[in-house]
Amino acid sequence: MVPDYKSGVTHDRKYSFNYLSSTITDDEGVENIVALLFRIDHPRAVQISGEFARAVQLFHEKPE
Repeated sequence: MVPDYKSGVTHDRKYSFNYLSSTITDDEGVENIVALLFRIDHPRAVQISGEFARAVQLFHEKPE
């Protein structure tokens, strides 16, 4: 299962940001939204995006 996070870039006069978000439905059917905003020029931007995707994936997996 691939996380359903969304990615977009917003521009400011001085900085560019990366925005990642996802909706995670809990056991009671309530949708919970998680989001992350960080500067694109962050030295660990690729690692941050990967960690976000892995964390979202964990919340999508239901324990048995």
